Amino acid sequence: MDLENGDEGGAPVSLEEFLVMSEEDRAKLPKSRQKKLAKLEASMKRKDEVANQKAAEMEEEQRAKVEAARKVKITMDLSLPSAQEGMKIRDLHGRGIDIVGVRVKISGWVHQLRWEGRKLMFVELRDGTGFLPAVLSNELCMTVEAITLHREAAVALWGTVVKDERAKGGIELQCDYWELVGSSPGEIEFILKPDSGPDVLMNYRYLVIRGTRASSVLCMRS
Repeated sequence: MDLENGDEGGAPVSLEEFLVMSEEDRAKLPKSRQKKLAKLEASMKRKDEVANQKAAEMEEEQRAKVEAARKVKITMDLSLPSAQEGMKIRDLHGRGIDIVGVRVKISGWVHQLRWEGRKLMFVELRDGTGFLPAVLSNELCMTVEAITLHREAAVALWGTVVKDERAKGGIELQCDYWELVGSSPGEIEFILKPDSGPDVLMNYRYLVIRGTRASSVLCMRS
């Protein structure tokens, strides 16, 4: 940002330029300008220190969570009915009420992810044929794989289909077991956001077209 030099004249000096100036060059600036820029510099450094401290605290907190999660292991309950495999999400929606109460295995990508506390996680699964809401609770969302799960990760879910009028398609999956097939980088959460610019959207077009809106537009055009 450019700062006016006021009554003392001289060329405008930005804060960015001031930060890289030597002490000798800074001394040549008008006193009022030196004082104002020095205050801005100090304020910026304080903000950076606070941000770095918060980042360090969050990193330490995440490290502690991961260490605790390493102790949590999940296994499939063999007393449950065998799951129907090889099904797609559109197959579940196509069978309507007949699929309710049936235990199935569904594989796909994490389209959306939402947490409610430490022991409840909502996943919207996508497999190219549709979307399916899934609920994971207790130990299922306390493992290392769960707390480091991000959008676009590939997963396999086992669970019972239940009726829920609030869910997309009127059904959701109450999971009793799951596996991480392929992880995705945590940076993806900071790449595609509502305010992402055109350059970002173009660079990550292969991710954008997996979204609900972009994929619907492509389907209409085809």
